[in-house]
Amino acid sequence: MKVRIVFYVMVLLTVIGCTQNGAKLPEGTWKMVNFQYYSGDTLKANDVMDDSVNQVKIWTPNYFTFVGRSKGDSTYQDNYGGGTYKLDGINYEENIQFHSYKSYIGQTVKLLLELKGDTLVQTFPVDNMWKPEKSHFIEKYVRLQ
Repeated sequence: MKVRIVFYVMVLLTVIGCTQNGAKLPEGTWKMVNFQYYSGDTLKANDVMDDSVNQVKIWTPNYFTFVGRSKGDSTYQDNYGGGTYKLDGINYEENIQFHSYKSYIGQTVKLLLELKGDTLVQTFPVDNMWKPEKSHFIEKYVRLQ
């Protein structure tokens, strides 16, 4: 039943998230194309998305959701979440209302969100001064519509 509810919420947000040309950042549907992990200034992981890893993120004027799946050696890992957000310039906060990792539910996460050409770049976690933490991730997305 829970899986069905999450599915219907994602479908609803996808339909609502469909926008016309000239949509505001970040409204619309975006596909992750690159995932990086840094420890200090050292790049520890740089994964280009392929058939084994796939994730999309959708924003409407008030809500966001993401859904993805990655394949290990013989297992799959599903990743999903969503909630509300606030954007002020590049300073971005997500209030997590549902997530595949239950400990995130109810959390507010600070991120940096920038548009660079046709690429949306999301950096997290950031501190209260909006600077990336020593260990942080950078996700790059391209608009699907």
